[in-house]
Amino acid sequence: MRTKAVIYARVSSVNDRQDTTRQIEDLKKYAISQDIEIVNIFQETYFRCKENRGKTDFRRMFEIL
Repeated sequence: MRTKAVIYARVSSVNDRQDTTRQIEDLKKYAISQDIEIVNIFQETYFRCKENRGKTDFRRMFEIL
């Protein structure tokens, strides 16, 4: 049976220097190398998380697990 996983990528600010793209790509490559099936990808910025504490992708991730 193949291992399943989710990706959770987060950055602490919204600017040109930080985004979740690189994190997600690196984690996808790792999953492929380890034969892990990615079932969902969650991403957010700390800035958005602070504004909407009750509905972050982090909490949603645990709701589906």
